[in-house]
Amino acid sequence: TGETDLPGRMIGAIDVHDRFSFVDVPQTSAASVIEVMNRCQIKGHPVFIKPAKDKGGKKWEQVVQ
Repeated sequence: TGETDLPGRMIGAIDVHDRFSFVDVPQTSAASVIEVMNRCQIKGHPVFIKPAKDKGGKKWEQVVQ
């Protein structure tokens, strides 16, 4: 939340795996979160953020519309 200025209450579920994680953010904030976080590092490692896709390959925002 510090890097994006997105209030913590706006962040939804966080699903952490060994090599990747899913973080729910409002669709209206997603583009700016992606832009800011792709310039960040966590513990010296670059961060790569992209919209999630469902198992059929559709972008998540296409699924929920």
